Amino acid sequence: MSDVQPDTEPMAEQETMEAPEASMLPLSKEDLGKWKRRIEQSKKLLEKVQPDMEEAVQAYLGKPLTNAPTRDTIIVNKTYAFVEQKKAELAFQVPEVQLKPKWPGLEGAVSVFQAALNHKMGPDGANVKATIDECLFDVLTCGIACEKIGYQAVVGEKEVMQDQPVMDPMTGVPMVDPMTMQPVMQPVPVTMPYLVHEEYFRRRLSPDKLLLPIEFEGEEFDRAPWLAMKFDKDLETAKREYSLPENFSGKKRDDFKTLSGEKESVSSDAASDLVEGIEIWYRAAMYDPTELHPERIRCLVLIDGHDEPVKHVDSPYQQMSEQGKLIGLMGYPLNPLTLRVVAGSAYPPSDVSISKPVEDELSKGRTQMLQQRDDARPVRGFDKNRIDPDTAEKLKTGAMDAGAWVPMDGPLADAVWEVARTQFPRENFTFDQIGNRDYEELWAIGANQRGMSEDSTRTATELNIVDRKSSVRLDAERSRVLTWFIKGTRKFASLLQMFADETEFVEVVGPQMAPQLQPWNRQVIAGEYVFDAKPDSALRIDAAAERQQCLQLYNLLARDPNVSRIELLKALLMRFNMDPTRLVVPEPPKPGPEKPKVSISVTPAEIGLPHVIALLEQYGIKVSPEMAQQSQGQAMVQQVAEQGNPAGPAANTQPHGGAAPQAEPLSKHGMRNDGIDARTSPGGGMM
Repeated sequence: MSDVQPDTEPMAEQETMEAPEASMLPLSKEDLGKWKRRIEQSKKLLEKVQPDMEEAVQAYLGKPLTNAPTRDTIIVNKTYAFVEQKKAELAFQVPEVQLKPKWPGLEGAVSVFQAALNHKMGPDGANVKATIDECLFDVLTCGIACEKIGYQAVVGEKEVMQDQPVMDPMTGVPMVDPMTMQPVMQPVPVTMPYLVHEEYFRRRLSPDKLLLPIEFEGEEFDRAPWLAMKFDKDLETAKREYSLPENFSGKKRDDFKTLSGEKESVSSDAASDLVEGIEIWYRAAMYDPTELHPERIRCLVLIDGHDEPVKHVDSPYQQMSEQGKLIGLMGYPLNPLTLRVVAGSAYPPSDVSISKPVEDELSKGRTQMLQQRDDARPVRGFDKNRIDPDTAEKLKTGAMDAGAWVPMDGPLADAVWEVARTQFPRENFTFDQIGNRDYEELWAIGANQRGMSEDSTRTATELNIVDRKSSVRLDAERSRVLTWFIKGTRKFASLLQMFADETEFVEVVGPQMAPQLQPWNRQVIAGEYVFDAKPDSALRIDAAAERQQCLQLYNLLARDPNVSRIELLKALLMRFNMDPTRLVVPEPPKPGPEKPKVSISVTPAEIGLPHVIALLEQYGIKVSPEMAQQSQGQAMVQQVAEQGNPAGPAANTQPHGGAAPQAEPLSKHGMRNDGIDARTSPGGGMM
C-alpha cells in the first residue's frame, strides 16, 4: 500500500477492504438461483453431521448426558486427556519454514524471505500457533477443521497541500516564470488515500460454518469446484463493506448456538443488529465459459434478505503478471484439514466420534460397579428385644454417630449379627481393563506415551516395539498436519509478495552466525520458492537428548576432512545456549612446520668441543665456560690414561653372547607355559 502521508488535515471516513477492489462481475438470475440451490444442499449436508460434532464437543467437556440420572452415574471423561495429548503430539509448536529458490539468482533473497515469513506468522504477526491449536481441536473432535487466509487493509482519505503548476487560462498550458524559466507552482488541497492499518491473517473457521459441495469427496479441497463459509457481521460494518442500502436492516440473533452449547441461554437483546451471509469462492472456468484459466478463482457474496449479490469479483488475491501469467494465491483462501479419508464423504469421522462408544461403555461399566458396590453393602440384623426402640430406629436408619454408645441387654455378639455379604466380582475390573485397552488402541496412544506406567511388567524391548508401532500412525497423521500447514504457508507467503509495499526490517542470521537487520518488501522477496519445514521443528525435542546427539555427531565428524569443523562447533554451542560469534575463532592460527626430532649422545669429555657447543646451542642448551673448561681437562686425563694402556681394560673382556636359542619341538601340545616339556617333566605323561 502507499506510504503514510503526514497527518496535517482531518481524515475522511475510513474504508475496510480485504485487498484492492475489482470491478463487479455480472451474474444472471438463472446462475444466481443455481448458486442458492447449491448452498441449500450444502447446508442440509452440514445439518446431518453437525449433531455428531456437537456430541463430540460435549464429550470433551464431560457433559454427554442429556437428562439428569435417577441414580448415581459416573462419566469417564477420557476424551479430554486424549485430545490434549494428541494435540501436543501432532504439533507442539509452529514448524520453522525453510525456503529454496526455484529460479537462479534468488539465493540472496531466500534468507530474508524465510526470516520475514516466520516472523509474520509469529506472535507479533498472524499468531499461527493459536490457529494451529484451534484447528487441531476441531479436527480431533469434529473430524474437519479449516482456516481462512487473507489480507485486510484499512484505508483512509485526507486532504494534503500539494504543489501543482498554475495553468494559463488563455492557453491551458502551465505558466512559466520568466526569471527562472520554471513552471509557476502553487499549493492546492488534494485528497490522498493512506494506509491506516493492514493485517495478514490465518484465522480459524468453525467447522459448522464451512460449506462443501455435496458432490465433493476426498481431501484435495483445492480441487473442489467451490468452497463457501457462513458469516455474520454487524450491520454498520456490512453496509460499509458491501455498499448495502441505508434502509437495509439486519436482525437480532435469536440464540447464540455454538458447538459447545454454552451460549444458547444468553440473551441477545443488547446485541447489535447482525447481517448474515454466505461467502463463496469458486473456480471461474467451471461456471463461466469465457474464462480459460483453470486456476482463476472468483468470490461471490450473498446476504440474507438481499436479492442480488453484494459482491462478485475475481479473487483480489490473484493478478496477471507482465508476462501474462496468473500469480498470487493459488487455490482457495479457505484451507480445510482432515486426518483421514472416508469414501463417499467429505466429512470424515473424528477420533472422538470413533472412540465415543467405547467411552460410553467404560462409563456404563464404572456406573454399574458403583451401583453394585451400593447394593453389595453388608446386611446386619439385631435382637429388637434387647435393644430399646429409639436405638433400634437409629440402627435401621444409620443415624448412629461415630463413637456413640449403644445401650443393650447382654453381650453385643448375641444382639447384632451379619445377615449377608455380597462379594464384588473380579470380572468388573477385567471389563474396565479391556475397555481402556480398546480405547487406547483406537487413539494409538498408550499409557507410556501419556507419561503413565503400565499395569503389567514389560521388558524394554517390548515397550520399544509398541512405541514404534503406535508411532507409525501418529507419524502419518503428523505428516498430514504438516502438509496442511505448508499449503497454508505457501498461500500466506503469496499475499506478502503481493501487498508488502512498505519496507520493513527483519533479523537474519549471517554466515558467521551473527544476527543482522535486513530490509525487505515485495520487490525483494519476488520470485518462486519451494516451501518446506525444518525436520522435527513442530515436535517437542528433549534438550538433554538433543545435546547428547550433537556431542556424538561432533565426535564422529569433527576429524572428517570433508566436514567443516567450525560449523559443527557453532551448532553444538547453540544447543548449549552459547553465542558462537563470541566463542568460535573463525580461522585458528596454522601451526608451523614441525621441527625434526634429533637424538644427540654426548660424552662428558666432548661437551667442551666447539662444534658440540654450537650444536647444543641450536637446541637451546647453553654450556658455561667453566663446564667447557672442566670437560676439556677431563678429556686430557682420559687421553693420558689411554696412552698408558693402549688395549684398555676391556681388551681382554668378551661380551656375553646371551641365552642359547630354544629348540623348536615337533609337537607343542605337551609344552607348558614355562617352556618345560610336560611329557618328560615329573607328573607329565606321553601324548
